[in-house]
This record gives sequence, C-alpha cells and structure tokens, in this order.
Amino acid sequence: MHVLIPYCTGFAGSSFYQDFSDSIGQALAEFGHSSERFEFGKIGEISSPELGRLFQWGRDKRCDLVLDLCGWGYALSGARYETAGLPGASPFAGAAWAALLFDQPQFQPLAAIQSARLLIAYPDATHPELIRRICPHLQPSATAYVPPATSAHNDRSPRGWREKSIELLYVGNFAPRALERFWAGHPQERLFDAAAGLADAQPSRPLLQVIDEAAHVLQVQPGGEELQGEALLELLRSLEFARRHRWRHRLIMAVSRAGLPLTVVGNGWERAGLPGAVTVQPEGDYAQFMALLGRTKIALDASTYVGGINDRAFHAAINGCGFITNADAALRPVFGEDSGVGFYSMARCDEAAALLRDWLAQPAELRERAERSRAITLSGHLWRHRVETLLRLASGAA
Repeated sequence: MHVLIPYCTGFAGSSFYQDFSDSIGQALAEFGHSSERFEFGKIGEISSPELGRLFQWGRDKRCDLVLDLCGWGYALSGARYETAGLPGASPFAGAAWAALLFDQPQFQPLAAIQSARLLIAYPDATHPELIRRICPHLQPSATAYVPPATSAHNDRSPRGWREKSIELLYVGNFAPRALERFWAGHPQERLFDAAAGLADAQPSRPLLQVIDEAAHVLQVQPGGEELQGEALLELLRSLEFARRHRWRHRLIMAVSRAGLPLTVVGNGWERAGLPGAVTVQPEGDYAQFMALLGRTKIALDASTYVGGINDRAFHAAINGCGFITNADAALRPVFGEDSGVGFYSMARCDEAAALLRDWLAQPAELRERAERSRAITLSGHLWRHRVETLLRLASGAA
C-alpha cells in the first residue's frame, strides 16, 4: 500500500504535526508500506505551482490511502484535472481519505473534504453524535475510534529518577478572557449563559448534551436556527474555548493553593494571579515539551475529551512520568488503578492536589507506578499501533 500524508509547511519547527507525520511514516515502513508527504503552504488553499505539482504527482503515481491530520489537507481533496482526456477527475481517484480528528470536530474542516471513500478517525467516543449534528450530510465510508499516541523516540527521561528535577508540570496556554462572559451582547446570550452554566456544573457531560439541555430549559425549538449550522458551531466553539481554559485554571489554582511545587509552562499564566511558589515559563515547541517531560516526576492534565484521550497521557508515560487526568472514561480502562496514572474529577480538583501530595511523599512507589504506565504505552499505544488500526479501517472500507 502506498500512503500520502498531506503536510502543511506553514507549521514551522517542532510540533505535534511534525511528530505525527514523522512517526506515521516510520510506522508504515515497519509494516512494509511506502509513504510520502505532499507539502503545501497554507491550510485551505492550494497555489498554482502546488496544483501543477499535485497533477504531475497524480499522473506519475497512485496512492491507496491519504492520512490527513485534522483534515487540514482538504484543499488537495478538491483538486480536479481540467486537461484533455481527464476532465473533472481527481488525483486521488480510488484512494481512501482518512481524516484524523486530533481535536474537537467543531474545529475541523470535515465537511470540506471531497472523497468518495472518506474515513473518519476520532479520539473521543462522544464525537460520532457530534459529527452527525454538525455535518448532517456527511456520509463517511467508515469511522473508528483512534486516539493519538506517541513514539519511543519521544522518550527524554534520564537513567536515574533522581535526575528528574521538576516535581509537578503543567504545559498549556491560558486565556484569562475565558473566565469572563465574553459572549455578552450576543443575540443568543441567554442560551450561551445557560449552556455555560451547565457546562461548569456538569463537567462529565459532552458539550452537545449541555447545549441541548440548555435549549430545552429555554424552550428553544430542537430544529431552530440556534441549534443548526454556523449558529451551533459558534456555540460549540465558544463553549469549548471557555471549558478548556476554565478547567486548566481550575486545576492549576487548586494545586497552587495547596502549596505544591508546580511548574507551569505556557502563555497567559502571568495574568492568572498564581501564588508565588509557582514557577511560570513561556510556551515552547514540541521538542522542549518532551525535554520537560523527561525531567518531570508528575505531569498534570485537564482534558476536555470527556469520552476520549489527548496525546499528553502517552507522552508523559513514555517519559517515565506519573500523570494525573480527569479523562477517566477512556484512560482508566487503558492504565487501570495501579499504574502511574491517577484520576480526579474536574468537579473536585482538591482531590487532585491531595493525590499529588501523596504521590510526592512516596517517590519509590511513584517511580514504580510510572514504569508500569511506560510499559503499557510501549505495548499498545505507539503510533505503529494506531497505524494498524487505520490500515484495518481502510481495508474494511475498500
């Protein structure tokens, strides 16, 4: 099988995007498949030189599968030959196009992908219903739960546990505006207020359920304009922005108020009013993120994937870190209760602080637990394991 990986060169330097592309290519080679990148400069656009290069590629080669991170290569999917003998034909005719949604679906250009064999890989079990609501006319050939993963080359951990100099680490930016009613004055302000209140009070529920309940309370018609199209997307995007940053703030404030030795890396935290014991550093790139994890004993996560997983858990585990997260719906079955992953509720972040204090007081046990998490990750949560799933998905949709 020959696989094409769309690659936007606009992402400079070390990033999740680069790590994904490199890791997927290596994993495909391990399984005996060939792959190549098709580089383009800007998401959503394809320049004349890029179009000419794509058409030449399509004449010279043929691919069986496109692995498109976040659907960002969608502009390529719409390219059509207009030359003699091939009017309207796609360079990807016959290939399956897999959109890998490593973010919430409301931020992904799913509806813009043009493929007769569209595959959707999602990282959260609540996403299929959400996709059906925001893309009602989409008819994928196949879908599958495919969370992100990591690679062995991301391990930056030292040989000795004592060389880990960071006790607790959180990496992520913070937008103080998210703590405010930034939708004030919006025509649907009452619906925003009701949905945001429910989202804060019921953190285990998906945002789509929260919006539907808020609409019901306000007697908004189920088929009304407020719950369809761009209006629904605006609600989902705004509430995700609020939830993402409010949850980060909630966790970090609980841990910092407990007086624990916390390092926070990301922009915006200097305006959060954190206690003086917290060390704040500006955002870095992906290589710096891995280097920090290698020096860390326990990493912190505040996940908005209420039924899924982000990439942080596996990166922390491969680096021999203990790890706490509220994403228990998906991660608890993976790591269990006796590994280096601890679980807390976003409704009770004081429990996270208490758990962290206990773990730090037992360094030998913490190290053993972290090693169990690392072994679990190596055995089933590397990118080559995800490639196996994606190849099965593509074969089943042939």
